[in-house]
Amino acid sequence: MPKFIDVTEGLYKYLNYEGAEKTLENCAVKFSSPIVLNDPFDISIGDILGLEIKEFMQSLPAEFFNFLLNDFDYRNLTSKLKDRKDQIIILNQLLKPLPDDYKKELFAEFIKNPIENRDDWDRLIKITQGIVTEIQKVFNSYGIFCSSKTKDSTLMWSHYGNHHEGVVLKFQPDIKKDSFFLASKSINYSQARPVFYKSSKDLLQSYLTNEPPIDTMIEKIIFTKSLDWAYEMEYRIAIPDLIPNGKKYVTLNFNPKELSAIYFGSRMIDEKKNRLILLAKKLNPGVEFYQASMAKREYALEWVPQFSL
Repeated sequence: MPKFIDVTEGLYKYLNYEGAEKTLENCAVKFSSPIVLNDPFDISIGDILGLEIKEFMQSLPAEFFNFLLNDFDYRNLTSKLKDRKDQIIILNQLLKPLPDDYKKELFAEFIKNPIENRDDWDRLIKITQGIVTEIQKVFNSYGIFCSSKTKDSTLMWSHYGNHHEGVVLKFQPDIKKDSFFLASKSINYSQARPVFYKSSKDLLQSYLTNEPPIDTMIEKIIFTKSLDWAYEMEYRIAIPDLIPNGKKYVTLNFNPKELSAIYFGSRMIDEKKNRLILLAKKLNPGVEFYQASMAKREYALEWVPQFSL
């Protein structure tokens, strides 16, 4: 699960000059729709099942029988089961007291003929496709703000800082005023794409009970990215129902005092730097400024404090 960040460390936002100028002019940051993110794998659903449909169907009988043998709170059975809810309760009450040897015989008989009915496969495919469709619709309305825990990534300076001609803005979330920056969570980097059901047991648990909620499933996708992006050390805010239909982004105003520092790229020209300094000091006279320079003996950046105009 994603974790809320330690806000005392601050957030770093890489921007090109134009993006930084608009941010300071409007005292607002951009929350983008997932459809405009630069990684096509980001916030997208590959498959919700961790196994092929046939493998899921063949293991479902055994998992269902084991479910009937276990202790579970009948109140957690979903209302979607309707009349089957009572049947499951009765079966559970009948099976639990039986001797272990008799349970084993029943189990062997129950799973003797694995599910081969194509209609059952198609039904499961239809269910999973319905889930994917539902979640994709939900994603369209999410607003995403991305930041980082580091200002020193040379790769990010190249990608998002316009080849070191841009800036990094540092935001110090205002705890007392319940800043939206406090909603930032860390990204989980993984080789495998997230799936909702790693096994038929997970699928049964979801189908028969009220867990896991759809929000938990969505969160897995929003806060998981490929290991290839781990160098970004990304934090993310995800706000549902923020992007109007047909829009690619919206902006939200931040507290001017939350802008605590600006780090200028090593290739930023003085004219643009002076413009950003003036805009920043209008928002927060106490903002600090730093100029990047390339280290002589390492592939690294060094920071020189800049005195404001």
